[in-house]
Amino acid sequence: MFESDGHQPEKTVMSFLLRSSILSLCLLLLASASPAADLSRESHLVMGGNLGVGSAWLGDEVPDEGGRETGLAANFRVGYGLSPTWFLGVETSSWSDFHAAAQGDADVTFRTFGPSLAFFPGGGGFYLRGILGWSWLDLTLETSEQVKAKTQESGFGFAAAVGYEWRLSTLIAVGPQLDLGYLDVGEVEAFTQVLGRSFSFSAWWLNATVSLTLYM
Repeated sequence: MFESDGHQPEKTVMSFLLRSSILSLCLLLLASASPAADLSRESHLVMGGNLGVGSAWLGDEVPDEGGRETGLAANFRVGYGLSPTWFLGVETSSWSDFHAAAQGDADVTFRTFGPSLAFFPGGGGFYLRGILGWSWLDLTLETSEQVKAKTQESGFGFAAAVGYEWRLSTLIAVGPQLDLGYLDVGEVEAFTQVLGRSFSFSAWWLNATVSLTLYM
């Protein structure tokens, strides 16, 4: 889509993402060997959110480093404990980035929303979570000639997460989480004036975040 002008601190952000991912993996391995918390999750209404960084692969439409971009990652979820090991809820997983380039700017935000299912093996702190549902793309393009266009597209998406949570109290839990997600919104035709063509948009992303969960 656009070629990078070299002013974006890509290497610094990617280095931070790599360190965050390694730290999250180390915490997951350490936590999985820890004793399970003796706190019930069953019959609790749960609200939680995550914040961190993520790396997205945007296909061939954003060619900087093969279409890989680094941005802000966030999640929000509401659920209910069916048992000590299973949670059912709804969740949204999102990724956002402003990409400055020599030929113009791209402001990209996408999210996946849908029903989610979480599994806590043995009722401990280690968990697996999946989302299957809808996806949305918010994309704004502005060329160096000040030609600007924006659109919102929808399609299919899913995400899978692995993480660990420490119960600080009966109410609050915190921990690291890694997310792998995908979305496909199909053909985007709103930027013919900017790009001279339409294009298909799909993306993979990997997020490293810290979660905060409230048990009510």
